[in-house]
Amino acid sequence: MTALHETVAAKPKPTTVQRSGTVGKDRYRWLRFAIVLIITAIAVVPVAVVVLLALRPAVNSTSHATFTFANMTYIFRHTDTLTWLGNSLEVTLATVVVSVAVAAPAGYVLSRGRSKAVSGYSLLLFIVQSLPVITAVIPPGPKAWAADARSGPGGP
Repeated sequence: MTALHETVAAKPKPTTVQRSGTVGKDRYRWLRFAIVLIITAIAVVPVAVVVLLALRPAVNSTSHATFTFANMTYIFRHTDTLTWLGNSLEVTLATVVVSVAVAAPAGYVLSRGRSKAVSGYSLLLFIVQSLPVITAVIPPGPKAWAADARSGPGGP
């Protein structure tokens, strides 16, 4: 038992050897960082511009301040912005609750079901999600276009 303990204790530490594959990864680290930085700027700059324009004094203002909340004060005092935001919040929360109430049981059935109908529906969902979102906007086809042309610009 002591011989085993001495053998393990006497074992030298392994030296760390850098793999040759990590050198190539380090080479593109700055490129990836630059790409992420550009994408972040594309996403953040428009929001920052809108905030800066909202905090800037109006064109016909006599104020010499760089930033002012006069625009925000005007919006909240003279319009129904808070009512509109509240209505949007109500609709959003109702949509989330209904979506989760419908999707959770459906997801459970799709994950646990073993029938051909469940497999076929899962495949259909997979195919629909594989297509770009823009395909949902494309009109149905030439027959629908012909029906629209017969009805004229004012409708049927």
